[in-house]
Amino acid sequence: LLPPRNRIDKDMRHMAIAIASNIDFDWQWRLFCEEGGGLYPLIHCIRDGAKSIREGESIAEEEGEDLFGLSDQHQEAVAAATAACRNLRDLCSLSPEFSAVVTDGILRADAALSM
Repeated sequence: LLPPRNRIDKDMRHMAIAIASNIDFDWQWRLFCEEGGGLYPLIHCIRDGAKSIREGESIAEEEGEDLFGLSDQHQEAVAAATAACRNLRDLCSLSPEFSAVVTDGILRADAALSM
């Protein structure tokens, strides 16, 4: 079980995924970013999902099971990561110009998180 602060942070990131899934215009994206959304919560969920898969693989190897036996917490992280990826794909399909903005943001976030 996550501590309360971590749980609230995670829930806020998941809410950002739900909000981002309803963005149809670039002005909505700008408003979303101004209100504290943006790429960070989506990328954070993707990273959490990848971490959960790696942890699940380690557990599966130790216990001699397959990866489908992920805990509820790991499954939730993977589902959020999948939704975040889908949202990024959908955002990039809005227009070539907007796709360039999103892609640039992803590259910047990746560089910042890799440090």
